[in-house]
Amino acid sequence: MGADQPSDADDLFPDYLVECDEHLTGARNLLLRLEADPPAARREQLDELFRHFHTPKGLSGIAGVGAAERLAHQLEEYLGAVRKGRAGLTADGVGALVDGAAALEAVIAARRDGRPPPETGPLLARVEALTARGAPA
Repeated sequence: MGADQPSDADDLFPDYLVECDEHLTGARNLLLRLEADPPAARREQLDELFRHFHTPKGLSGIAGVGAAERLAHQLEEYLGAVRKGRAGLTADGVGALVDGAAALEAVIAARRDGRPPPETGPLLARVEALTARGAPA
């Protein structure tokens, strides 16, 4: 079975869609609140945002939606670096997370509709650069 092929978990796919939608809606709502002053984000907000990407990552792995799993993992990596003080939450970072949530929705919708996932390589590289930029030399 390929990373983006149907799996035995297909009977749970409707639940996967609902759960991912809930988490991505929560992420977008929180990101809207953080847009005005990203560096002022509180630890609880960062933890909540992390969970909003962590859960779809795991669910995507179970559902066999590899492109969503990879993207959510990269977003989670950036947030992990922010939470550990190795990177800052910047306006660019919030923008990348907003774009990441939209891309996750598009990848999941493509899987739902039986289409190939959209290209996420540039976004993955963008988020990876944000994570690396904050890393100590």
